[in-house]
Amino acid sequence: VRWQVAPSSPRLWAKSADGNHTVQLQQDALFANWEYGPNQRGLYLNYADRRADFGEKLHSLDRFLSRRGFGRVQPTSCFVTYVNHVESDAAASSSSSLQRVLTFWKSETSDDWLPPLESLTAKLSFAMPDKLGRLHVDIAPGVRHADKKHIIRLDLMARGTPGEGTIDSALAWLDMGHEWIVRGFTSVTHREMHGLWERES
Repeated sequence: VRWQVAPSSPRLWAKSADGNHTVQLQQDALFANWEYGPNQRGLYLNYADRRADFGEKLHSLDRFLSRRGFGRVQPTSCFVTYVNHVESDAAASSSSSLQRVLTFWKSETSDDWLPPLESLTAKLSFAMPDKLGRLHVDIAPGVRHADKKHIIRLDLMARGTPGEGTIDSALAWLDMGHEWIVRGFTSVTHREMHGLWERES
């Protein structure tokens, strides 16, 4: 969450003992990140828990600033970001992996002259109604550092402006942004993959 007026300060980072949680505070924003690592099977934190924790941090910051005469937190923009590592078959072509995962990718050409696609990087943008914001979808190939597996990195970020400059309005916007990410992920990926991922609706 970003805001307009804040005390001058450097960018501060705080990381949990297990390294999975990070809070970043800077002059005009508060960010909270959580990383789901390969050794965290069964410990996935759902959005409701993350949202409640972030709301507590935002209200605590607001009280801290107010008591010291720095003013109140007045959010001007909000972000929700999910980073997904979709494992792909290294033996298969990038084209076939992308076609299997992504609903909009057909890997077609007008003739047979080009060889199979080697890699793809794409950026998609979808406007939310009533100018509330946008959903951005970024797709890129990669190799995951933790286990060296080939992946399709599928990042979704909802970004926009809360209806009012209040914390409650910002948290309500985050709820909407989360819904757009969840439903957007469903829309751009095939139902066959949802079954393989054991995805819950």
